[in-house]
Amino acid sequence: MKDTASVVDVVGLRTQLAGHWVHDGVSFALRPGEVTALIGGSGTGKTVLLNQLVGLLKPSGGQVKLFGQDLAKLSAGELRRLRRRFGLLFQDGALFSAMRVAENVATPLREHMPWLPARLRDEVVDLKLALAGLPPDAAGKMPSELSGGMRKRAALARALALEPDLLLLDEPTSGLDPISAREFDRTLRVLVDSLRLTVLFTTHDLESLWGLADRVIVLFEGKVIADGPAREVAQLPHEWIRSYFDTRTVE
Repeated sequence: MKDTASVVDVVGLRTQLAGHWVHDGVSFALRPGEVTALIGGSGTGKTVLLNQLVGLLKPSGGQVKLFGQDLAKLSAGELRRLRRRFGLLFQDGALFSAMRVAENVATPLREHMPWLPARLRDEVVDLKLALAGLPPDAAGKMPSELSGGMRKRAALARALALEPDLLLLDEPTSGLDPISAREFDRTLRVLVDSLRLTVLFTTHDLESLWGLADRVIVLFEGKVIADGPAREVAQLPHEWIRSYFDTRTVE
């Protein structure tokens, strides 16, 4: 029987930062195998929301559940174990600059699976780098020796290290040239389809939105104002939504 339980449940999320309500009653759920784009203007708290979904930042109110578990009720040890089930790709990649690429990808394995033999760990790292579309010689390079697109792929390999069920990506194509961005999108689509990942990504890249997202969630003035397939959302009569999509024609 197909699993229909939500991977993520956000209910009435409220977030106050510096005296300003960034989120005021945000609710949505993510279903298994679904790729969802989270969009909104600057200051709508997209990155903040991703950080709340993985327990890096506590909301001011509401509830966040991952895999049926309420993050607010988990102990530090329980949250650490839960983190094995998701991967996170930060906007800048956030690779450790003093570590070679292979060491970066191996970091989650060392932290969560310290008992894994070094030989097997190296094999896993090589596999994840290949899945992310990097050549074998990238493993021995420093992040500073990589192009922007290759750094994003290295960060993706690290996010995949523990074979997560959920992948969260913050502006994954930000800073990439159009060719590198579309190559990254194609790699991610193949991974999603082959590994049956559930994905939530923030983006300002309309090509990524059209090419990847099964669904779009729109944040505006602290609330979700739209949630559905991209082509349906793009045609909604809301001023911000119209201005966001007016540079692309819905085919």
